[in-house]
Amino acid sequence: MGRAGPQQLDGLAAFYFANLIVDPKNENKVYKPDLTLIMSEDGGRSFSGIGNGAHGDFHDVWVNPDNTDHVIAGDDGGVWYSYDGGNTWWKGNNLPISQFYHVSADNADPITSLAGCRTTACGWATRSIPAG
Repeated sequence: MGRAGPQQLDGLAAFYFANLIVDPKNENKVYKPDLTLIMSEDGGRSFSGIGNGAHGDFHDVWVNPDNTDHVIAGDDGGVWYSYDGGNTWWKGNNLPISQFYHVSADNADPITSLAGCRTTACGWATRSIPAG
């Protein structure tokens, strides 16, 4: 962001996952995980949303240093891939991940686990234990 001052980020949320990711080949291109994913192309003077249909509550971004159009972002809904600098996104459905708040065992049936997930749903799972 060069000589940019903090006043340029006025009005943007500063959640616990707030950080700035600078494009390794273009110091004026800056990504900011937020409720949506936002990006600046003017060194942080202005930002616009590029989350385009992703789940939201972005936590981190990785920019491929060899091809900066290849961007990977993580949010509460999973992992998202872009191959055009964030214009379009593909959800990584092949990764069975979620952000859990709490996991408990069912006292009546300890083999059953209950889980509270972050904004995506709640889940439960059972597993079988061999007799003996």
